[in-house]
Amino acid sequence: MPDVVPTRRRSGRQEARAGNPARLALVVLFVGLVAGRFGLGGLVPGFPSLDVRVLATVAAGLSLVPLAGRPPVRYAPAARGLATALVVLFAWLALSAVWAPWGAELAPPLLDLSFLAAFVVMTAIVTTHLAVADLRWLWGAVVVIAAVYLAAAVGAGPGVQGRYSAFGGGPNVFVRVMGLGAVGVLYAYLRSRSLWLLLGLPPFVVGALLSGSRGGMLAGLVIAVVGVVPVMRRIGPNRTGQVLVTLGLACVPVGVLFGPRLGPLIEKRLVEQTVEQGYSSGRDVVSAIGLEIFAQHPVAGVGLGGVQLLLRETVGLSHTHNLVIETASTGGAVALVLLLVVLSRIVVGLRRLDRLEPGVLCTALAALLVFVSALFSGDLYDSRLIWFFALLTLGLGVGPTLPSRASRGLPHARLVVGAEPAVDAGESVVRRARPADTVSGPHPS
Repeated sequence: MPDVVPTRRRSGRQEARAGNPARLALVVLFVGLVAGRFGLGGLVPGFPSLDVRVLATVAAGLSLVPLAGRPPVRYAPAARGLATALVVLFAWLALSAVWAPWGAELAPPLLDLSFLAAFVVMTAIVTTHLAVADLRWLWGAVVVIAAVYLAAAVGAGPGVQGRYSAFGGGPNVFVRVMGLGAVGVLYAYLRSRSLWLLLGLPPFVVGALLSGSRGGMLAGLVIAVVGVVPVMRRIGPNRTGQVLVTLGLACVPVGVLFGPRLGPLIEKRLVEQTVEQGYSSGRDVVSAIGLEIFAQHPVAGVGLGGVQLLLRETVGLSHTHNLVIETASTGGAVALVLLLVVLSRIVVGLRRLDRLEPGVLCTALAALLVFVSALFSGDLYDSRLIWFFALLTLGLGVGPTLPSRASRGLPHARLVVGAEPAVDAGESVVRRARPADTVSGPHPS
């Protein structure tokens, strides 16, 4: 019987050094998700009114072509299960268009759900081809985009309410980009431990404050509280002190530069409107209406587009600004259960992961940031970055593994009694059996 020579798969570091086309696909997906939804005709006069998401989907699809001939680096059942659960949720919400009230606009939300499903599937595919080290390309793109947003917002100046935003996305979108930029700076520091990189953190924090988005500020506070313990464990007490001193010194010039802009906004937005007046921007009203719609249609919901129709007729707004309430009121208890299944898959998947690598820790914090923000602003399509970062977290939180069918493809592989464990958690290796430790038949005993 001829010997079967085991094959050695490249580690995550080797894969990253060799050049991975999945990096480009990852960055293209993120840029397409950040771009949101708008017609190009509004930016370029005379240009056809083409949804930018069409271009983003085509570009992402083309970036996936080079992956067709490459074997996956990892098989992550948790990420695959999450993607399946999300597609089922989107399919049910799309099906609810059948019982939507007369007069509801169906085309826009159906397009939203179609693009959501497409981006989820493509992200799940890309995840199986990524090495953990490839995340540096994603976080590099995040920091660059956040810096461009911040420069554009400062250059444009405050809006009518004294709040800052960029590229027509509004303050609630702007604050998410600023939060992601801050997480990207954290990743850069955890990866290199260079203190000077932390100088990029205060500008993004100030940018988030300049947005005046209270939900976004709360989301930033949540990830700061959740992330402080795992970050401190990685850098140790000595470096924690160095980090605090560096951030303190970095805040001085940033405060001098942005203080005149920031002071009046915080006083008006947080002190006067929030604390003294209890102003909620109508969030309490639209949330109450959404819950009332859910109570009137508890099983299957009012149907796709029905919430927007009823809100416009009642208060002149378009959605409830709460992901959970909008999902429940649109698709009823069925959609709410499916959403809870999705969220529980994320939580259970996180609990099963070992100590998170810095890049994966940051994707988890980014998913939490956008999720908390989605409880105060946005509609169903604005949840897209939650699922993007959650899929990356569950997919890359486990080391590369060989497919189960690989073992079935080697029926004559010898039993390894004393094989050495892999020394790198990011490496999947079928080690060559040592002659002294292998047996080809029954054990001598």
